[in-house]
Amino acid sequence: MLSTTVTKTTLTRVTPLFSSLSLSNSHRPTGWTYQCPAGRDVGYDKGRRKAHSMALAVNAATDFFTSSIPTVAQRVKPVGFDEEACTLGLTDGYSYAEVDIGDRFGDRDRYEVMRKLGWGMYATTWLVKDHNNSNEAYYAIKILNHYGTLLESGDFEDPSHPRFHEREVLARVSLSKDSLGSQYCMKLVESFVIQRSTGEHLCLVLELGGMSLQGLRPLISRNGSLPTQFVKMIVKQMCLALEYLHTECKVVHTDLKPSNILVTFSPEDTRDLVNTALKTRPVERYSPRKILGETVEALRSQPLPLPNFSKSNPHTWRFKITDFGSAQWVGRRSTNRVQPIGLRAPEVILGRNWNEKIDIWSLGCLVRIVSPWKFNLTRLGIGL
Repeated sequence: MLSTTVTKTTLTRVTPLFSSLSLSNSHRPTGWTYQCPAGRDVGYDKGRRKAHSMALAVNAATDFFTSSIPTVAQRVKPVGFDEEACTLGLTDGYSYAEVDIGDRFGDRDRYEVMRKLGWGMYATTWLVKDHNNSNEAYYAIKILNHYGTLLESGDFEDPSHPRFHEREVLARVSLSKDSLGSQYCMKLVESFVIQRSTGEHLCLVLELGGMSLQGLRPLISRNGSLPTQFVKMIVKQMCLALEYLHTECKVVHTDLKPSNILVTFSPEDTRDLVNTALKTRPVERYSPRKILGETVEALRSQPLPLPNFSKSNPHTWRFKITDFGSAQWVGRRSTNRVQPIGLRAPEVILGRNWNEKIDIWSLGCLVRIVSPWKFNLTRLGIGL
């Protein structure tokens, strides 16, 4: 569900490079802890975070939400924001944590925020530096808004919205290091809860990924289509990932789409990318604007750029499934409102019984979208 803002850059000779690919057939989760940063007011600022009557209510016909549609009383559609609805509170169905560059999180202020990577309807994602690691390690930290945190913890009852199981699912997915398919799933490093004036916020520290397949397509595609051999590589990796999720983890992702597949690189390439980005790409902010009576100067999302093609062989790229916020356990699902509308399996559309095979249907649709034999599904509302 996370989306990022991607600036298209000039990449010379990219398509010829990908068309020449020759692929072969070889191929610590922790419990919740609570932390209150020094100097932060932990009281809930009801006055500033009140519900905004000008925000538009979401109805069942909208495609604004991909995996589920909350009730109008709990969720409103933000209007006029550059990225996340940072001034809408819990009564609007949001209440994002206030985060800025240089903030520190975790035990003994372990993680320092360096850049904003992306945002979604339930969370923001940030590049953080691990100061407890002598090898200059970087991670991504996903900070759920207060509404998402309540859905995750089960402290909030909304019959129209399923409870989230993201931390629990990520913990299970991260257990195996030997399974071939596990290397194509984003792993959880640790989790904790922080306190802000906006309430409690679950933080998930994850492996660091690059841009999504959605953001990658306009940079390396020709007429929206990726080279055939590159598509084959992605499909093979996704099949291994889904086999691991379905067979070993007993998890159905239910939200497989281009924005939830991230490209990753070797640790050395990733570290070089981060250092280059921090040195050459300053923090970007949107121009201040007044939204519903409040002045907002939002941080712009800056996903990691692609590596230098002369140093990083695309053959070695690894794509990973991320965002398990909508994931369901096989055999004990909590909702039937699953999958992006445009990638929804027939049995889900018809209200019939469904299982983990709906992820395979989404993957098949995704292949048609990115392959040279493209089938245009944008009018079905999947936001590609």
